[in-house]
Amino acid sequence: MRPRFWYFSSLMYSSRQVFGRVQPRDYPLANALNNLSASDDVLDRALACNMKHDHRVSREREEHFLRLTGSPATADQLLRSFRDYFEERIRTRRAPDYVYRQVNDTNILTRSGKPTRNYVSKDTELARVLDLSGLSAVFLWGRTHGHTEFRNYSGRMPNAERANAFLNWKLLDVPGKRRDAMIRAILEVLNAHQRKYPYQPVWATTWTSMENLQACSPDRWLQVMGIQRGTVRRWIIVLRYTVREVGTLVRPTQLDAGTCGFHFPSPPQAMKWRGGHPMDLQYNPRPSHLRPEFIHRMIAHTPEHWYSTGRMLGRTSTASPFDLGPQRSAHHDLLCRRYGMGVKAWMRRCL
Repeated sequence: MRPRFWYFSSLMYSSRQVFGRVQPRDYPLANALNNLSASDDVLDRALACNMKHDHRVSREREEHFLRLTGSPATADQLLRSFRDYFEERIRTRRAPDYVYRQVNDTNILTRSGKPTRNYVSKDTELARVLDLSGLSAVFLWGRTHGHTEFRNYSGRMPNAERANAFLNWKLLDVPGKRRDAMIRAILEVLNAHQRKYPYQPVWATTWTSMENLQACSPDRWLQVMGIQRGTVRRWIIVLRYTVREVGTLVRPTQLDAGTCGFHFPSPPQAMKWRGGHPMDLQYNPRPSHLRPEFIHRMIAHTPEHWYSTGRMLGRTSTASPFDLGPQRSAHHDLLCRRYGMGVKAWMRRCL
C-alpha cells in the first residue's frame, strides 16, 4: 500500500486541482483559474492558489457555486463570479450560505450555540477586531436614523462624507464616561444599521488569543487577524463575547472571503475545532504562533462586549504591511512547523 504522503503529493501537484480535489479535464473553471494563476497581480495569484488548495469547500458547495456562477472563461470573469457570489450569497444575506448544512455541513462547528459533535463549547469566548474608521456609511445613516445620543456625537464630524472623518472624533482620545457613552452610541447605531442592512461575515478568533495583546498597539491587533488596511490613524476596538451569543460558528473557506488574497486556507492536518488560522501580517520578525479563526453571522454587540476586554481601543500609527509573498511564505512555514512536512504535500508553493 502506498503511503498517505504519496496520495497528497499526487493530488496536490496536479495542474487540475481545484478545492483540494483533482478535477476532470473539462472542469468549467480550469482555463480561467490557470489564467488567474499567471496574473501579474500577486493578490490574484494568491486567490488562485487558495482556490486550488482549499479542501474545506465541500463538493456540495462547489456544485452550488458553479450553478450560480456558470462557467467563467477568463480570469476577469472568474474574479467577477467570485465577487458576485460573495455579494449575493454571503455579504448581504441574513442567512449566508455558510450556515446551511446542505452545502457547508463539514465546516459548521456549532448550531444555536450548541457544539456539533463536541467541537466547540458554547462557553468559549471569542474576540473580533472592529475598525470604527471603516463605518462612515453606518455613521451617515445613523445621523438620520440613529438615537439622539448618536446624533449628538455624529454632529461633531466636520466632514462626514470622507472615509477618514472619524479621525476627528477627539472624544476617543480621553478615557472616561464621555468616551464610554460614545462607544455605546456607536454600537447602538451599528446594531440598528445591521438589522436593516446585513453585512456578513464576522471574522473572529478566541479571546485567549487576543488577551495577551491588550498592551500592544492597534496595529498589532489588525496584523494578527490578517486584516490589511492601507491607511494610517484608524480607530480600532476589540469586542469579546461567547459562542452562545453567536449561535452558528463556522470554519471559513475562500468562498466566505470573496476575492481576498490575504485569506489563507488551513491544511487537512488541522483539527476542525480550531477553525482556520489567520495569516499574521507581521513577517519580520516572523510570527511564532498560530491563532484560530472562525466566522459567524453578525450579532448585536453590547457595551459589555467592549468593557470586558479592558476597553481595548486605540488608533493605528502605520498602514498594515503589504508584502504578500513573504507574508504567505512565513505563514506557510509556520503551518509546516505546527503540522509537519505533510503541509508541503498539501501545498507545495504558496503563490
